[in-house]
Amino acid sequence: MLGSSIAAATISLTVIDPPSEELITQRTITLSPISRTVRIGRHASLASRHNALFRCAAMSKDHAEFSVNGTTNSIVIRDLNSTNGTTVNGTSLGSKVWTPLSVNDEVVFGKLVQSVSPCAVQINSIELSFSGDAIEYPIYIESDDSDSYDATSGDDSIAEENLPNYRATVSKRRNICENGPNVDLGTISGDVHSTKRNTSRPDSVEEEMAPRKRSISTQSDGDPIPPTKRRRLQRR
Repeated sequence: MLGSSIAAATISLTVIDPPSEELITQRTITLSPISRTVRIGRHASLASRHNALFRCAAMSKDHAEFSVNGTTNSIVIRDLNSTNGTTVNGTSLGSKVWTPLSVNDEVVFGKLVQSVSPCAVQINSIELSFSGDAIEYPIYIESDDSDSYDATSGDDSIAEENLPNYRATVSKRRNICENGPNVDLGTISGDVHSTKRNTSRPDSVEEEMAPRKRSISTQSDGDPIPPTKRRRLQRR
């Protein structure tokens, strides 16, 4: 699409030559305006079906990376000066040289070292979204009982079953940010009401004012006209 730039891309790949410890063979990786590059590397616990981290011991931690070439509107890959290198369709990549990827390309990270096998993947599909298109970015939610991440249906909403925990976490973090880590909102509310009650006049002031109120009340009820004023009226 000439005249338009890539706003997002999704790469689907399959691990075709996994080492014995590689458990997640299907990967779907999204590049968005926020994350224009995706790191490819070795990580024992964070490998999931939505990233490019593998358990392969032949790979470096920062082995390679995917990115978007806005000039050619294509997905590209480069090796990050890894120990055992990267090949695309049998051709070794130069260090930090971007190479375009196409569907059905075979990418091998690392090489056979003693009894350790490299990680070979095949590019199944590349989907490009251009600026002006309606784009739906997937959201990945970390599981409570594993190192993997789960994806929603593809829209930008949280899965319904995850909403209660999500809202509770957001509320808790907001309270901590606003009131400090050890402040209970119930305590704050009680302190506010207590402060309002304490703004009334002290008992000693009330007692001091009481005789004056009684004097004024007696004068008003028993004799509405002061005696001095009554004598003046009689003289007239």
